[in-house]
Amino acid sequence: MKILPISALLLALGGCAALEPAHFYTLDLEQTRLCRGATGYCHNLELIGPSYNEPRIAEAYGISAGSRGWSVAELTQLMLTPPGQLYEAQPQGEGLYRLPSNRATDAVFHYLELEENQIYGGGKVRSD
Repeated sequence: MKILPISALLLALGGCAALEPAHFYTLDLEQTRLCRGATGYCHNLELIGPSYNEPRIAEAYGISAGSRGWSVAELTQLMLTPPGQLYEAQPQGEGLYRLPSNRATDAVFHYLELEENQIYGGGKVRSD
């Protein structure tokens, strides 16, 4: 009789584990978007241009920001071949890459999300 409660507990814990955030991102070149894990929670890379968050992303990658307006191609290239071998992008199929979750990729996702919220979600523009 003790097996049933233990089994229920294990099933419940397994369900909670599925709720944890993914520890990687999927870069989809065809759809020009960055997704958290293999979920449909994605942000369009086209939100990068123009963006006042480019210096913050550059800082996360350890490069100088300069005064550039990144294109989608430049941001994609940065994520696929990060400076200093910060991480390795792993091909997952035609135009799909798996990127680890780290300071740099987390920054890209965060600032794309911020841009999307400010443009489409009624977010407030930061003044810093």
